[in-house]
Amino acid sequence: MIRLPRLAFAAAGFVALAHLTACGFMGKAQAVDAAETFHRQLNEGKLDDIWNGAADGFRDDILRLSSKARYEATMEELHQRLGRAVASTTTKWTAKAAGSVTTVLLDQDTRFEHGTAVEHFTFVVTGGALRLREYAFTSPQYGTP
Repeated sequence: MIRLPRLAFAAAGFVALAHLTACGFMGKAQAVDAAETFHRQLNEGKLDDIWNGAADGFRDDILRLSSKARYEATMEELHQRLGRAVASTTTKWTAKAAGSVTTVLLDQDTRFEHGTAVEHFTFVVTGGALRLREYAFTSPQYGTP
């Protein structure tokens, strides 16, 4: 009788692990796609699309720290100094689930027309939709954003 609960517990653990692993890979693929969309929108100057498509927390943080105008100025300056995003390589990613929210962290080395940047994206997945929560970058050609 003792073996059955242990087996059931072990089976449930494997199912949970498989689910988290599948969600993590789905989150990574979605995050890489979202980063590509971000770069396309940046290249096309569609800063409002980035702003409007981001999670509420992204806009709340930007407004608390600065303003939408400052966000736009920073992104325009990034685009002016570095040019168009040309290619990105994912260097690190992690996915964390907490309740109904999955957070995906994505680090990319990105080559632009006139330089390079290390980009840090934080996305949140809620209800199957992935949205930008935080964005940061460092670039020797840009200086300190």
